[in-house]
Amino acid sequence: MKEEILVEKLLRAELIVMEYLWKKDSLVTKKEIVKEMRQVYGWHKSTIKILLKRLVDKGYLARDIIKFQSHYKIIIDNKEYYAFKKKVLKSSKSRKIMRSLTTTHKSISKEKLDALEEYYRNLEE
Repeated sequence: MKEEILVEKLLRAELIVMEYLWKKDSLVTKKEIVKEMRQVYGWHKSTIKILLKRLVDKGYLARDIIKFQSHYKIIIDNKEYYAFKKKVLKSSKSRKIMRSLTTTHKSISKEKLDALEEYYRNLEE
């Protein structure tokens, strides 16, 4: 149950931060994270602090204070996250949602729908 909550609540910006931390794969200071996110994405320090707090609250990260600086440690690694994300995509509920999204709002050819079905079957293997 906890995994479902984590995947459902991971926002795009939070995923960007997590991708950066997964690449670093070590204890990272808030200062390093802020510097990188500001350079690459132009985000404000307050935005980054909020994202880090959310990730700690959701259980993706742990925060330690070392010599008066915040350090962040990965709790949920990328393999765990993407394995569950793949599991969610494979679920029949996911297929039903995808089918309703593709057929309700616009017409889709039978070929495209068949290709989508085949894609999901391949995920299950």
